[in-house]
Amino acid sequence: MMLPVALILVVGSRTGLLDEVQDRLTFKQASWFDNTALTNHLRLVARRHHLTTLPAHCLVPLINTVGARNQELANDTVFEIMGRHGHDCPGQPGAEMLFRLRVNRLGRLIFTDAGHPGQFTPLLP
Repeated sequence: MMLPVALILVVGSRTGLLDEVQDRLTFKQASWFDNTALTNHLRLVARRHHLTTLPAHCLVPLINTVGARNQELANDTVFEIMGRHGHDCPGQPGAEMLFRLRVNRLGRLIFTDAGHPGQFTPLLP
């Protein structure tokens, strides 16, 4: 009995299934205003929408608040998603910027410029 449970846990953790289940159970309405919860959620959103092939633990979101510079985006936060390489992540050691995610926390909307830098399009839930 223990072997099948252990096998399910190993497969679930390797495929990211456990991360998805945890995100769906713990990411609530108030989590949009918690930077730690939101960055973890954005890692999984990037994988779910096939914005990158890197594993979620290799994505490093950097917070860049743009509201002070642009009144139109006063409620938005831009996360620069960096891809980490080396150690347990594929590729030579280093990091590169992959794309940006713009998050409107009040409206609970996520936009991306993946594939078209500077041109943000909405990510559908």
